[in-house]
Amino acid sequence: MTKLTLGSLFYGIGVFPLAASRYGIQPIWASEIEKVPERFKHGFKIQPVI
Repeated sequence: MTKLTLGSLFYGIGVFPLAASRYGIQPIWASEIEKVPERFKHGFKIQPVI
């Protein structure tokens, strides 16, 4: 079975990728231009996007 992955435009504070990861979907990348959401922490380590 192929594992589901997720790319996120308009990341915001990352609620959608956070919820998806709790259901076994792996967030791969995210895009956000606002500075405040980029600094928001969820309490767990998310891989940086290079």
